[in-house]
Amino acid sequence: NELLCQNREDEVLLAFYQKQHNAYRDYIVSNIFHQRKNEIVLDIKTLLMLDIEYGGIKSVIFSIKQMILALKSLTKKKIKKCINHFFQYLFLIIMKNEMIYPAIVIATYNRPHALSRLLNSIAVANYDGYNDIPLVISIDGGGNPKCEEIANNFAWTYGKKIIITHVANLGLKQHILSCGDLTERFGAIIMLEEDLIVSPYFYDYTVQTSTYYQCESKIAGVSLHSYKAMDLTGVPITPMANGNDVFFAQIPSSWGQCWTKKQWQEFKKYFMQYEHREDMFEILPKSVRESWPSASSWKKYFYSYMVEKDMYFVIPYASYTTNMADLGEHFFQETLTFQVPLMMFKKSFVLSQFNKC
Repeated sequence: NELLCQNREDEVLLAFYQKQHNAYRDYIVSNIFHQRKNEIVLDIKTLLMLDIEYGGIKSVIFSIKQMILALKSLTKKKIKKCINHFFQYLFLIIMKNEMIYPAIVIATYNRPHALSRLLNSIAVANYDGYNDIPLVISIDGGGNPKCEEIANNFAWTYGKKIIITHVANLGLKQHILSCGDLTERFGAIIMLEEDLIVSPYFYDYTVQTSTYYQCESKIAGVSLHSYKAMDLTGVPITPMANGNDVFFAQIPSSWGQCWTKKQWQEFKKYFMQYEHREDMFEILPKSVRESWPSASSWKKYFYSYMVEKDMYFVIPYASYTTNMADLGEHFFQETLTFQVPLMMFKKSFVLSQFNKC
C-alpha cells in the first residue's frame, strides 16, 4: 500500500493491488463472523476504505451486497451483534466524511521538565497505519529557554517537526488561540499543553472519533481526556453508561482536545463577535465566572460559546491523556487530583450519532 501511494501511476502495481483488494473482500465475507468483535470492525473498516480508494461507489455497493448475503446465514442474535459496527462505518461514507489526520500541537512556556515528559510519551506512542504527522511545538515568549532547547533536540520520525518561537509573551489565552488558528493550515489539530501525558493510542483514538463526528453540527470538539472529577471543585464525575465508548458533555476540554478547522472557525467567529460583551459569562456556573480569569482563560470563552450555542464535546470513557498538574499559569500547587488511568491498548470504537444518545 505504501509503495502504491508512492507510485500512483504504476498501472501494473495498481492492478496487482486491486486484485489483492478483491481477494481481501472474499476473505472477509467468508470469515468475518468467526472473528472477535474488534477484529470484525477493523476488517470492515479496512475493506470499505479500500473500496473507496480503488473501486469507488460501485465497489462499496458490491461489498455491502456480499455482506448482506453473509448476514442471511446468521441467527438474529449474531446479526444484532455485528450489524451495528458495520453501519457505524458505513455512516461515514454516506455523509461523505473525509478521514481526519490531525497535526499534533504542543503549547509550552516555562516548564521544561513537563515538556520533556510529554514529548517522551508522544515519541513512544503507536502510529501504526499513519504517516506524515506534523508535530508543532509552539513556545510562548519570555519563558524558560530550556523549552526551546528541548524542542530543537527532540527527534520526530513520523512527519515534519515545526517549532514556533514567539518573541513576545502572548499569555496562555492568546497562545492557545494562536494554536487553534493552526487548524487553518492543517485542517485539524490535537491541542496538548505541556503538563499532559498521552496514551500510546491517543492518535488512533482521535482519528477515529474526529472523523466520525466531523459533520455533527452540535459537536464543538473531541476530548482526549476522560474527566473523573470537575476541574474546579474536584467533585467526582461518573457518566452513565450508554453502550458506546464516548459520551457527550457541555463542558470544554482543555487537557487534550481535537478541533477541526470548521469547529474552530465556528468558535472563533463567536469569540471575535462577543469577546467584549459585558454579560458574556452570566450563563456560566458561578464557580466558573468567579474562578476562571477572563484575561488568561480561553476556556472560559469556549465554555460560554458551548452553553449559548448548545454545543458539546465528545468525551471518552477511558482517557487518552492525563494531567500531571505541574505548577503553572492556573495551578498554584501540585496535585494528584487530575491524574487518571490511561488507555493502554488499541481498539476499534463503538460510536453513535449525537441525536441517538
